[in-house]
Amino acid sequence: MARFDKGWVKLYRKAVLGDIGSNYIRSGLFQTLVVIANIQESKVSWAGKPLELKRGQIATSYSELASLGEVDRKTVAKHLGYLQLRGTITVEVCSVGIIVTINNYEEYQGQDAEWSQPSPSDMDRGMDNDVPHIKERKKERERESSHPTQVLYESPRELRAAVPIQTWEIWKRSYPDEAWLEKELVRAFDHHVLDPAQTPRTKGKWLQKLDTWFSIGWESRRNLKAVPKTGGWNDGL
Repeated sequence: MARFDKGWVKLYRKAVLGDIGSNYIRSGLFQTLVVIANIQESKVSWAGKPLELKRGQIATSYSELASLGEVDRKTVAKHLGYLQLRGTITVEVCSVGIIVTINNYEEYQGQDAEWSQPSPSDMDRGMDNDVPHIKERKKERERESSHPTQVLYESPRELRAAVPIQTWEIWKRSYPDEAWLEKELVRAFDHHVLDPAQTPRTKGKWLQKLDTWFSIGWESRRNLKAVPKTGGWNDGL
């Protein structure tokens, strides 16, 4: 499908410096969506049929977005799910792909470009200032700087209770084996508390560590399952 590939777009700083930007793949995915989004209402040909797109919408597919980021479809689905849960985008799944709507697109793409001025009133709606854990993370960083040896969670049970419901639901969709998730959370906790230098001091850093731990662990699990079983050293001889 033809895309708008001329001119420029505005990228709101808080969309990169907040929780979206805490993961490079998620940040890159969001920036790509902003770049390829429809800049004006128009009718396009999609799967051989006319489709009306509004400003801020994209007709695409998991496969196309995966190829643009050189990642797999599951990774794209995971981060789209995160962006949708936080209210940044809306994803409509249909038989030939997905239609992504960037919420509040007009509010920040329609604003005049600014250098380093304070955000206009309501500019943050739907972005990081409306996500409660952003302010919480700021407070945690302040506590961390004043108490560098503080232990945030005493046990895996405390860590599990601190994981937001929405975050856990995203992980369950990305790694559809809840028993495995529970077990890996315990392993991640034990691994990181053995070395005080590695122990995260804030809730946000713990969530980032767990997200990375699950991603690596699931890929290793999948690769292990893909290895064919043999009968031993004499197999096939």
